[in-house]
Amino acid sequence: MRRQRNCENISESTTLILFTQKELPTGECMAIINKDTQGEALYANIGASTKISMEHMKQAEQELQFLRPTERKQIIYLEGFILPRCKELCHYMVTHYLSGRRWLALNLSAEYIVRNNFHAIMKFACMAYFIFGNGREFCALADKMGFGRDIDKAIKMIFKQHAGPCIVIITNAERGLILVSNVEYGSAKPGKLIYRQCRVDRIDNVVDTTGAGDSFVAGFLHAFLNNYKLKDCVIVGTAVAAQVVTKIGCNLPSDFNVKSITGKMKKIK
Repeated sequence: MRRQRNCENISESTTLILFTQKELPTGECMAIINKDTQGEALYANIGASTKISMEHMKQAEQELQFLRPTERKQIIYLEGFILPRCKELCHYMVTHYLSGRRWLALNLSAEYIVRNNFHAIMKFACMAYFIFGNGREFCALADKMGFGRDIDKAIKMIFKQHAGPCIVIITNAERGLILVSNVEYGSAKPGKLIYRQCRVDRIDNVVDTTGAGDSFVAGFLHAFLNNYKLKDCVIVGTAVAAQVVTKIGCNLPSDFNVKSITGKMKKIK
C-alpha cells in the first residue's frame, strides 16, 4: 500500500512517500529524498532481528537444521546494522559456523556503523570471505585505520591481517566498482592480490537508491553460489541493483527474472 502526504516541517521540494507491507510487520524503514539537492535521509528500525539471541540460534540449529555440511557452499551473511546490538550473537555465529566452504559475507552497511563499531568491523572483516561496502564506507574504514581516505592502503592492511581467502567489493567508488581478491572462485588457498575495476552502466531513470547496495549483494552472492565467475557475479549484482533503483522502496519489478541475465553465462564446473 502506498500513501503520499505533505508535512509542514518538510520543504516543498521534498516528497514523502510511505509504504506499508502488512505481511512483514517486524521492521520499519523510511527514506526521504530531496529531488532538488539529491539529499537523502534514512530511518530504519530492523525490528525483531535485534532480539535474536544465542539461545534462539541454538534452537534453530536443532529444529531447522539450516547448516549445510561444510563441504557444501553456504554463506553466513552479516549486516553491519546488526552489530551494535548483537555483537555477542555475531561472535557466536562466526566462531561456530565458519568452516570448510561455509563462508562469511560482511556488509559494512553505513559510515557511522564503521566509525562507531570499528574494532568489531575489523574483527569480522579479517574472518570474512566477502566484504561489501561503498566508497564512503571504505573511506570511513581507512580513516579509522589511520590512512585518511586512502582506500588502497586500508584494503592491503585487511588482506595482510586476514591471511586467508578474501574477496572485497567496493561499490559506488570514484573509479567505479572495484573488486579486489586473493582467490579465484571457491578456492581455499589465498594467492596473489588481484585488482579489477569494473565498468558500471549509468542508470538514467533512478527513482530511489534505497537498498541498492543490498540488492547488489543479493545478486552477486546468488550468482556466486550458482558457480558463475566473479566478473559475471558483478554483472548480475549490478543488474539487480539497477532494477531496484527504478522503483520506490527496495523492490524488484514483478516481471524481473534473473535467468534473463544468467542465461548466456557459463558456469564454472
